[in-house]
Amino acid sequence: GDTEARHQLGMGKPFGLGVVKLTHELIFTARQGKEGRYGRLFDDNGHWFMPKIEVNESKEAEYVKAFKDTIKKEFGNFDEQKNIEQLKVLVKKQEPNSALFSYMQIEAYDENGQKYNQYAGRPVLPCPTEVLDLIKGKKKATEIEETKARIQREGLQVGDVIGGIINKSSWLSDGEFWFSPKKLHYGDGAVSLSQLNVEYDAYVFIGKNNVNTRKVKARIVEIDDSNQPIKLICEWVD
Repeated sequence: GDTEARHQLGMGKPFGLGVVKLTHELIFTARQGKEGRYGRLFDDNGHWFMPKIEVNESKEAEYVKAFKDTIKKEFGNFDEQKNIEQLKVLVKKQEPNSALFSYMQIEAYDENGQKYNQYAGRPVLPCPTEVLDLIKGKKKATEIEETKARIQREGLQVGDVIGGIINKSSWLSDGEFWFSPKKLHYGDGAVSLSQLNVEYDAYVFIGKNNVNTRKVKARIVEIDDSNQPIKLICEWVD
């Protein structure tokens, strides 16, 4: 099973309440014969009869595989079933975020301040995967705005990875050259630096006299702000 999966109980899900982790044991009980579960009501001492119980975790993978193989024959790959994909999203551990998750309201207000009923029209809830894509999109937009705000407020910092265009006329010697930063890379995204009020020049050593691209990606290792434009000393990033 998925060790990161969590079940959500109760009515406080949008606030991160009721998140529990369930564990299990694989237990075998005899069903037939005198010693089986339904073989008799009382044991030899007149007490309730309890059948033999065996805990066997070693066979769990074997039975799970047999189950998935059976599903595959009838419906296709178990993990690729639409309902299983939706279930995996539902049980994935999520951090509570009231800006993204909340209860529907009878008296809600839109962006223009107009009151409306979120239950009007009895909207059908989207699939969990669709909600996840929406969250990713909102998080991406938020990250971009936060990154822009940080650059406007604090400027570029040591450790930032920037991209720019190589100008061959700016080569100094043996792969040393200046370039003008065009964007800041972060995670799998990038923010344009064209709207900054601060002017930067960037210097990088690539270690060779010719490159096959005019594009450069470099990490800032030192910032010299003693003069304008501010000089960024960088190292090449592959």
